[in-house]
Amino acid sequence: MSIIYQPAFTGEEFNFAIEADDPQGVNVELMIKDLPGWLTFLPTEATLKGMPSENDEGLHIINVTADNGERARSRDLRIRVFKDRDEEKLQIGVENAIASFASALRGVSVALIDRDENLYHAYTGFYGSGSNLFPVDQNSLFRVASVSKPFTTALVLQLAEEGAFHLDDFLGDHIETKLPN
Repeated sequence: MSIIYQPAFTGEEFNFAIEADDPQGVNVELMIKDLPGWLTFLPTEATLKGMPSENDEGLHIINVTADNGERARSRDLRIRVFKDRDEEKLQIGVENAIASFASALRGVSVALIDRDENLYHAYTGFYGSGSNLFPVDQNSLFRVASVSKPFTTALVLQLAEEGAFHLDDFLGDHIETKLPN
């Protein structure tokens, strides 16, 4: 279950025209709520403009209401600020992988550090239960549970590969423990 968003990039100008036409041709007034500080709404152009910085990275949910005087409709506009195009590629890759291989997964968050020590985030879906569902973002917390076992195994194998010990060594030879081997 992915969240549809409009991409923006740090240090790049962002322009987004809001389309809100009334089928009868009546003038529509747009009202914007929860606008982040880096973004400006130009009502005469029905456009959002701004330039996000690194501090603005992540998902921003903006409420847009279109009112023709008789009826008002509201929708959430999601703007995802990426560090760069590589982070957007990671996001697309995660969304495609979830859609293809794990569609029952409600939400996921991925953090990746490349060889140059750049940190990238990708996340999609929701967390919570019942009617209390919230979009996953870079600050969402998940229970670790048994996910730590593969990491521990990988680290143990790396240490064995580096010669710190052999996989068939007794645990008591390396750390003091009262556990039997």
